[in-house]
Amino acid sequence: MDHGARIFSLALSFVTLFVAIRSQLPTIVGRIGLTLLLVSALGLTIAAIFTTDPITVSENAVTTEGTLHNLGGTLGIAMPFAAALIGWKLARNPGWSSAKQPLFWATGLALVAFVVSFVSLGVMVSQNDGKFGPEVLVGWPNRFEILAYSVWLMVVVAKQALRVRSQRRRSRKAFRR
Repeated sequence: MDHGARIFSLALSFVTLFVAIRSQLPTIVGRIGLTLLLVSALGLTIAAIFTTDPITVSENAVTTEGTLHNLGGTLGIAMPFAAALIGWKLARNPGWSSAKQPLFWATGLALVAFVVSFVSLGVMVSQNDGKFGPEVLVGWPNRFEILAYSVWLMVVVAKQALRVRSQRRRSRKAFRR
């Protein structure tokens, strides 16, 4: 699977999660978190469609495609805030009480990954005279961040899947009576 397809599949996961949990987040904070989740999905979709410019491209050689890819990546910055708001509101939801601890840890991991990625990027660029280049290993912190968001998704989706399965079992038992 190529890089764009992996990014797009993550965006699709965010949209699918939105559909699955939107009814469980009726508060303003929950709705803001869901909106940020969709903003991040949009950003990832844009980043998946448009190819980035090489890291060594000069300022006057930046392409429209590269600019759009960067715009998508910038919109993707909404994800840690989405994870924080959604995780916080779901953890306070009584229906999610059994997932409170995994949700707390997965949300914390997502936030730490964002901070580590952001700070490490700043440190690497500052050590390279404020410029990107082959010496700035920007991809590694990003990969850690994406991995953390994937873990967060798995925790939330797994809990939702178990919840739905439990509801179906109760419905079947009630129907049989």
